[in-house]
Amino acid sequence: MRRNEPRGRLLALTLLILGAALLAQVLGGLAGLVLLGAILLGVVWDLARHLEDLTDLPADSPKWKPLRWVTAFDAALVLVCVGAALLAETGHLPWTEAGEQYFAAALVLAVLLFLGNLAPKLPFSRHTGLRLPWTVADEDTWTVAHRLVGYLSFPLALVYLAGLSLTAQFEVLTLGVFLLWVGVPGLLSYLYFRRKWIP
Repeated sequence: MRRNEPRGRLLALTLLILGAALLAQVLGGLAGLVLLGAILLGVVWDLARHLEDLTDLPADSPKWKPLRWVTAFDAALVLVCVGAALLAETGHLPWTEAGEQYFAAALVLAVLLFLGNLAPKLPFSRHTGLRLPWTVADEDTWTVAHRLVGYLSFPLALVYLAGLSLTAQFEVLTLGVFLLWVGVPGLLSYLYFRRKWIP
């Protein structure tokens, strides 16, 4: 019961985000951005307030620190993205196509390096991290997946930086790097899970 209430609220807020994203497209402009940003921050704030209700960690566990850092990073990412969009919408930040790509690339690198560094330190959880059916079913598989995420982060960040100067296909490069970052740990952890649990 202690966990069901925050879980239900997070699910409701997630559905609200989907609705707000559609409504933001209809409203357009400042109203849509403010609405979507407020709801996203509300979800992150609610998650931060109820981390203890969503995990099995004891109150004095050192593993709380990476969980709180990830939640704070999520909030900062929302603020930066919504803030930049608001500044662009009001004309205070005149975007060029190159400027948009540099901004997006900086966000991608921040996600790769910051979350990649924290990934091996994240405790087993159903709410933060690489949440795949097999990683949330087994703590050892969770550990394998998140160590792989951590090992891949810095090399993929270097590949991404090099790729930015070598190709004009920014979207393809970004998608490819993220697919490798999530896909390789996902696949290898699945094989580990099968080997451990399926005869």
